[in-house]
Amino acid sequence: RLPDNNRAASDEENFFDVSSFWHSDPPIEFYRPGLGFDKDLSERCENDASINKKVGSTFDYFHEVCQTKGVPQISTPKLEAFLRENENRFHRSEFLSTDPLEFVHQYKSPWDQEPVALISALLAYGNVVQIRHSIRDVLARIERVAATPSLFIRSLSNEEGVRAAEKSFEGFVHRFNRAPEVLALFRTVNRMWTEYGSLGARFVRDLSPQDPTFEGALNSLITEIRAREPALARSHFLTAPQDGSCCKRWCMLMRWMGRRDGIDLGLWTKGSELVGNKGSLKSFLNSSQLVIPLDVHVGRISRNLRLTDRKTLDWKAALEVTARLRKVDPTDPVRFDFSLARIGIVGADKNDKKKRVFDC
Repeated sequence: RLPDNNRAASDEENFFDVSSFWHSDPPIEFYRPGLGFDKDLSERCENDASINKKVGSTFDYFHEVCQTKGVPQISTPKLEAFLRENENRFHRSEFLSTDPLEFVHQYKSPWDQEPVALISALLAYGNVVQIRHSIRDVLARIERVAATPSLFIRSLSNEEGVRAAEKSFEGFVHRFNRAPEVLALFRTVNRMWTEYGSLGARFVRDLSPQDPTFEGALNSLITEIRAREPALARSHFLTAPQDGSCCKRWCMLMRWMGRRDGIDLGLWTKGSELVGNKGSLKSFLNSSQLVIPLDVHVGRISRNLRLTDRKTLDWKAALEVTARLRKVDPTDPVRFDFSLARIGIVGADKNDKKKRVFDC
């Protein structure tokens, strides 16, 4: 069906609108009344000169598809061509300012980066202005207590440091989360550092190289944190695959930690000091084990590209999308996540300061 810009949008549809960024409306030649897209549309897009003239390129066509329901499933070669071109356009450090990972890159030491990555990922729900404000607020409150995030974490081993942290975080609020939960999260990192060497070392303890994904390891970690930190037992910070959640924020954290390039840090990958300094630990997080962080932007795009037909963006949907992306790159299926998310994030209305960018 042709999009009706005047009809009332559902709550979900309010989260995703890239039409003003790419084209005002998808070209009418691409539609068949009552049938959606022509099943031979991808070939027509490449071969029909009139369509090419209006759309400009196969890349632009796929961006139209990303915001349109009812298309046929796209072949893996054509999907790969689009994903790689989109990656070339958006998987760049200049777009870090549109992502909470930006704050982790402000630190050079992996011991500073690990706790900052954790809190930045878990606060990444709500609108972009609120998220950025809350992450900056947390980092400023940390600096009141210690010179670096790692020194702040270590200070929680003594009563004086705990009292200083509690005073610094008085009044902190981010949507469903309050200061006690944030401090409980940092106490968890402190305990993991003491008992295992790092949070990453605890995570990979239950991760085998033969595991297709990190699902079991994440379930184990969340179960332990809930059991040992009463303040986090029902916290919005903690989601697990065993609960059915898509675990978008934890999957995003794992992407940051499980792959290494100019965007992602690879702090829990092979050779990292965070997972190799405690005893004979040899486990690490492999990029092939990552699962797509399924937020509303990537979720909508995934549905429209027919990477999943599930109506609910749950853990099963995340696995379905990851499985399809694994056909494009078996060793690094989520490499396209950052660039796919930019379609929605960069294309959002720049004047809408309340836009939901990282929500799930």
